[in-house]
Amino acid sequence: MDPQEAQLALRDIDAHGRQAVRRARPPWWHTAGEAGLAFALAASGDLNPGGHGIGPVIAMAAFISLRVALDEAAERYMGVRLRRTARTTALNIASIVLTITVVLAGAWGFGKLGVPLPATLTGACLAALVIVLAKLRHRAHQASLRR
Repeated sequence: MDPQEAQLALRDIDAHGRQAVRRARPPWWHTAGEAGLAFALAASGDLNPGGHGIGPVIAMAAFISLRVALDEAAERYMGVRLRRTARTTALNIASIVLTITVVLAGAWGFGKLGVPLPATLTGACLAALVIVLAKLRHRAHQASLRR
């Protein structure tokens, strides 16, 4: 095999790898799991309405740990080894921080309105939003991967 044939073969391998990443879709249970985790995180706020103690901290730590494990399980299920970049990590961190912020702000806002179970209502709204925006989030995740 001469050098030119080797370069063509490497380009072909790279093109097939890019195509596999583009075709990889997260399984249905990934979106359902993210929605369930968001709802569980929010609903845990109504278990201890005062927010005192270590309960909310444990709930947030469990949410972050389970979210990372869910993402890794989905990537393993898809069968594509995705190379992460700094943008991918930043996207995951931003998504987790945004979810926690929306839960806290929504529960506070619904609490000021006098709505019963404000955190649970926030969780239901956030879970619906996660399901509706699943395809857009997947496209953003794909765009952040190394090409």
